[in-house]
This record gives sequence, C-alpha cells and structure tokens, in this order.
Amino acid sequence: MYQRVTRAFILAVIATFAISTSAAAQGLGVGFKGGWVYPDFSTDLSEYKYENQTGWQAGIWFGGNRDGIAGVMVEINYLRKQAETQSGLGDFKVNYVQVPILLRLNTPARSKNAFQAYGIVGPSFDFKVSDEFNGLNLVNEFEGTDFGLMFGGGIDVARIIIEARYSRGLRQINKSFSDLAEIKSHSFAILLGVRFN
Repeated sequence: MYQRVTRAFILAVIATFAISTSAAAQGLGVGFKGGWVYPDFSTDLSEYKYENQTGWQAGIWFGGNRDGIAGVMVEINYLRKQAETQSGLGDFKVNYVQVPILLRLNTPARSKNAFQAYGIVGPSFDFKVSDEFNGLNLVNEFEGTDFGLMFGGGIDVARIIIEARYSRGLRQINKSFSDLAEIKSHSFAILLGVRFN
C-alpha cells in the first residue's frame, strides 16, 4: 500500500511538470509547495499526552485564479505528522496523502511576477498511507481517513510563495483505546513554494 501510494504521488509530481506549459496557456495556476508541519495531537486524558515533533509535507497545487479576486485551489500533498508519548513509551509517525479543496481570495496583481497576498479556507481530506510506532509498522492504531477545516494565507511574488496555514481535524483518528480517549489531529504549517506559470 505504502509503495503504491508513493509511486502514485511521484507520478503526479512528474505529470504536474509535464502539463504546466499547457496549463499556463489556459490560465490555470500550477505549482509546488513544501515545508514544515507542527502537529498537535489533542486529547483530554493526561496519560495520553504527547510531545509533538516537527513533521513535513510536500505537494502540488492547481488553480487559485491569480488573475481574479477569488478562485478554487486543489492540492495533493504527502504529509507526515509525528509525536512522542510523554510517558516515554516511544514515538510514532503517521503518513498521509492530503487533498485540500480551498477557496482562495486574492489581492489584485498587475502581472504574473507582481506581489500578491491571498487567503485560503476550505475542507481538507487526509488518507492514511502508513503509521509506525518505534519504527514498527502499525495496522489498526489509527483511522484510515481524517477530515478537517483548513485556513491560512500567504504571499506570491516573482513566482515564489510563502504560506502559513492551520488545519483543525474534526474526526477522532485513534482506533486503539478509542473507548478511553478521543484523539484529534490539528496542525500548523509553514510552506515555501514556486508557481510554474
């Protein structure tokens, strides 16, 4: 499963480069973003508190309607969230393919390289690829999907993007000890990117 999803993600990145010229002719924004993810695995039970560790994400995006005031932007990201148990039992990592569908609100820009600020808001769908605890692959510790609300903003100048975003998970993600604790996953991310057209 992990290898199939990883191959599909790599093919999607290659396809993005291949179609960027055609997309530019049609006015469709295409680009790449990656950066640091600061997760927050929240629960109200003290025995299941976590020391969150910096993760990462990388992915491609389409749309945004840079020439207009508002547009829709879709992303396909590979995302890692990780943390360590405060009890000292060990650390865990959860890898997702994340698909946000975002409304993007833009300030006016006079050219493709001009400064532009923007805001984003919309739902995000996370599909679990794999998880591990102390380096061992897990099977039924975490749910296969997560759903959340994402919002943030950024700047786009000379085709370079700097963005900050917050994602608030709305579903319980733990399968194990689910009758004792409800764990939800929230995260803050700082991303750098490039717009191809």
